[in-house]
Amino acid sequence: MFNHILNFLFPASCLICKRYLPTDNKSPGICDSCQSQIEFIKELVCQKCGKPLPAGGAHCFQCLKKGVNYHFEFVRAVCEYKGTIKQCIHLFKYSSKDYLSLILGGLLIDYIKNTTEFSEINTIVPVPLHWSRRFQRGYNQSELLAKEIAKTLDKNLVAGNLYRRKLTKPQFGLSKDEREVNVRGVFAVRNTSLIKNKNILIVDDVCTTASTLEECAKTLKRAGAEKVFCLVVAHG
Repeated sequence: MFNHILNFLFPASCLICKRYLPTDNKSPGICDSCQSQIEFIKELVCQKCGKPLPAGGAHCFQCLKKGVNYHFEFVRAVCEYKGTIKQCIHLFKYSSKDYLSLILGGLLIDYIKNTTEFSEINTIVPVPLHWSRRFQRGYNQSELLAKEIAKTLDKNLVAGNLYRRKLTKPQFGLSKDEREVNVRGVFAVRNTSLIKNKNILIVDDVCTTASTLEECAKTLKRAGAEKVFCLVVAHG
């Protein structure tokens, strides 16, 4: 009763369009109308890094240039990094809207359920934040997403084992080469027994050049992982 009174006196509004949220809205924070405007990746994508390829083809220019030589099997992204999803991820990361993990994690879960590409995975690993950034933010957004997946799909979550050995500058605004240098040698594994012979799914919010995912995958493979797959909410 008290919650109903609060909702009447102080009705919640959508974080995106600012309109009032109806009481029968399906998800917290974002109205059904804004969620319906999410732009899912529907065209062909690079079979390695997951970048959308409007003109078709099997691999993007960057992956062909690299020789398709990565430590992960592939990256897949659910949405394009624009509009509702871009705003949602920004709020999730920088405005303490941790409950948005329910919406974003749900997108990842639905994607996994509707494909056989991840049928081999048995362990979920989030991309780690440096401890200082986690302290400042209050949580690791990738870990919250990974928890949603592990809980719903009954997979083993290994968080905190893969970690950042040093604080790096944000990847935003850096070129692909600068991004690779920025994260080179940054990650390490505390307990290799949790990684050895596992088929791992790395979870993150956004992929741009796959530099961070590749460095994480390299670290996990060197720690004994059998295979490493990557899934992100958005590619941009």
